[in-house]
Amino acid sequence: MDNFSTTLIALISGIIGAVFALIGNHLMSKRTAETQMKMTVLTNFMSARLTAYQEFWSALQTWSEQQDSASCSSLYCAAAMVSLVASDETISALSKIQDGVRRFETTGSMPVQPEWGELIVALDFSMHSDLTAYQAPQISL
Repeated sequence: MDNFSTTLIALISGIIGAVFALIGNHLMSKRTAETQMKMTVLTNFMSARLTAYQEFWSALQTWSEQQDSASCSSLYCAAAMVSLVASDETISALSKIQDGVRRFETTGSMPVQPEWGELIVALDFSMHSDLTAYQAPQISL
């Protein structure tokens, strides 16, 4: 009987150890998959954000040089792309820039330089913050 109980205890311990190993393996593979998904999303999203920001700055420079309807259209298009990937702070700063451009379109007068410069700096700062201090997205699998 002593040999039987020893064998039974060893068998039960082995089964319990195997179950815990399977559970641990499953949890680890799930965590690895989540981490890989987050890194993929983060890489692609940050790349899209950077591209949208670069296109906006290029369109703003073109508008500041030409100030015609085509450059306004490209500026609005670039701003729309930025608003898809930007933070709330950047969208707020961007809308103030767009308001200045709209005022120029309707009245023909350029925005006041000190205020316009402050708006540009605020937008640049918020975009910089978006690119350097991005929180990883919450993804549930």
